[in-house]
Amino acid sequence: MNTPISTHHVGITVSSLDQWLSFLSAAFSLQPSNVLSSESPEVAVAVGLTRARARIAFLELPDSSQIELIEYLEPRGRQFDRISSDIGASHVCIEVPDIDEAIVRLEAAGASFFSPPVTIKGGNLAGWRFVYFREPTDGVVLELIQRGFSL
Repeated sequence: MNTPISTHHVGITVSSLDQWLSFLSAAFSLQPSNVLSSESPEVAVAVGLTRARARIAFLELPDSSQIELIEYLEPRGRQFDRISSDIGASHVCIEVPDIDEAIVRLEAAGASFFSPPVTIKGGNLAGWRFVYFREPTDGVVLELIQRGFSL
């Protein structure tokens, strides 16, 4: 059996790689570990396109997982607008040690939050806090989570 080992990376298609890199630097002090251009016919076929030209950046997190940002230069993509309950809607959740501090930095970088942080009251995740927000360039939904603390 070929059992998954870990999450290697999560990819997000973006309209402006430079704006996203600026946002993630301001919000989380993340810098790309690798930025590259791609115009490979094999990559186009692999992602289901007849032709693809893209700029790609990888940002490595402390747990060795990565966020991959992809800006398609050709073909340009369409705006993707779904609400959380729509089939196929997804989000990336970023764990932080201090959610309140992260919110301040994210708001200063232009993020807009759906609500204040929610504290889970019971069950295995009692005391954990989370909040959903939209980043300022494309309105992509992301989530912050902070591990439990004493209630």
